[in-house]
Amino acid sequence: MSNGANFTELMEREAATMAPRPYLSVGAMLLMFIAFACIFYPICDILTVIGLPSAPCILIITFGAFFGAICLATFWMFLIWSCTRTYASLVFLLLSLTGQICLPTGNPYLLLVWVFIAFGGGYLYFYYLPDSYKEKPEEKPMWVQDCGDFTVSTNYEEWGSAFNKAYEAESAALKKQAEQAQKTLEEQQKKLTEATPLMGGSK
Repeated sequence: MSNGANFTELMEREAATMAPRPYLSVGAMLLMFIAFACIFYPICDILTVIGLPSAPCILIITFGAFFGAICLATFWMFLIWSCTRTYASLVFLLLSLTGQICLPTGNPYLLLVWVFIAFGGGYLYFYYLPDSYKEKPEEKPMWVQDCGDFTVSTNYEEWGSAFNKAYEAESAALKKQAEQAQKTLEEQQKKLTEATPLMGGSK
């Protein structure tokens, strides 16, 4: 197999393997949101016990859990990408740290500024800048790094198709590795038999 064909095969396998990534990421974010909401929920009971109005508590829990999930997810992205996409991981770290500083203040204006900067800056860095170099990728600076294909479909059939593609790609790769290992073992046994006359049946 030529190097070009091998490279194409590897790219196709990577694309198939990474197909479920958006759905796993969104699912993980949802679980983080639920976890933070469960952690923050006792605040409502505390407010009731001490005699303060607890009417806006659900709103506090919702936004607090949402922002907390974003901060935690971006921190994990920083850890995961720190070895492969250094500049992008630093952007995630910046988002996480600034969010963790702004959240405990409870200042709605400060949080609005953070949300605007986080989402606007994230879109600018991960989508707008990489797209501006699509026609001339050779001119793209080293520090411009995107998130890759992160399209989440609302069609449930495409969810299953993405996971099925990843399963088939990994199964085919494992099967190919097993066949290569079996072939290598047979070649070694053949060489050993030829090198040892007694094993070959001759005296």
